[in-house]
Amino acid sequence: MAIIPPSWAVTEFNNPTTLHTRRCDIFESDRETPWLLDAPMVDGQVSVDYSRDDKRNFDVTLHNDDGILDHDPNGFWYDKILKVFSGVVRRTDNLAWETQVGEFLIERISEPHFPDIVKVTARDFKKKMEATKFTVATGFTSGSTVKSVIASISGVAGIGSEYRNLDDDGSTLGRDFVFERGVTRWDACLEIATSYNLELFFDAQGILVLQPFTDPATSPIEFVFQTGPVGNIVNFEKTVNDSRIYNHIFVEGGSTETVIVYGEAINNLAGSPTAVDNIGDRLYQYVSSFINTTQQAQDVADSFLKVHALEEFEANLGSLRIPWLEAGDIVQFVDPSPYPNQPDRFLLSSFNIPMKLGAMSSTVKRVTQVD
Repeated sequence: MAIIPPSWAVTEFNNPTTLHTRRCDIFESDRETPWLLDAPMVDGQVSVDYSRDDKRNFDVTLHNDDGILDHDPNGFWYDKILKVFSGVVRRTDNLAWETQVGEFLIERISEPHFPDIVKVTARDFKKKMEATKFTVATGFTSGSTVKSVIASISGVAGIGSEYRNLDDDGSTLGRDFVFERGVTRWDACLEIATSYNLELFFDAQGILVLQPFTDPATSPIEFVFQTGPVGNIVNFEKTVNDSRIYNHIFVEGGSTETVIVYGEAINNLAGSPTAVDNIGDRLYQYVSSFINTTQQAQDVADSFLKVHALEEFEANLGSLRIPWLEAGDIVQFVDPSPYPNQPDRFLLSSFNIPMKLGAMSSTVKRVTQVD
């Protein structure tokens, strides 16, 4: 669920002299029982990346003068949950607002000989779902909704219903499907979601989210980055590249002993700047066992070809902190010196929220059709 801060908080976050707050609370494995509130942070960073399966990572350095954070199975151990918050205080009346920017499982704990600090590396709850695997081959029947299957698999992995927000846009399995013994429950859920054009991730509150992919061209704008006296950008750099331009699509689906299900589409159009004759053969392959007919595979190939003749435009932004955003949100970048036909609506691809003074770094991306 999108976080909507009050207008005064947005104003304060855009104020370069405002008072920022940060907090890391440590909870027991039930995610509800506090173990150590407002842990003494020295430094840290929450990293959010749309391209990763584990969307959020957290690196933090904590004071440990009293030894409470010594590595101990009966104390500070891998069962603990880290909840991280970022906020702002209005100086005129000390009104405070904060938002959670991540909920994490501990990955690694290190304790230097000197000084008395503890360094912790943590990941979101994808870690929990990829640690558990099917012990026997497990099947799901044709006609089952995608969200019911993902709810079942994630529930066994320990993600309770109160920590799931699943929207499959009405998608159902097109055939019976079996996951073999040894497949991780995360990989199973991700394969199903991706095959039905749905994204799956854990959000800032540690909720497992299933939803249709956002479209930079049509989805609502969540935030505007801009320069100037009332702007919020410290610096920026623009890059264009052809890393996502493809003109040859091959889609392979499930198969039997005698039949291979596949579809193929190639751009051989005369006059097209991305045609094979102009830039050479650039192959994009997609494999999904959920595609079970040749016509379905061909439809997917034809659809992919329409959207893969794309040029990627990227802007790296150093900005004031906007901690309530989510990687995958649609944002606007108002460029003071745009290229001809330069897009201004972007997908927020990645960002880093520092736990000490400093700007938030962000990367926004947009792929544009080459006509």
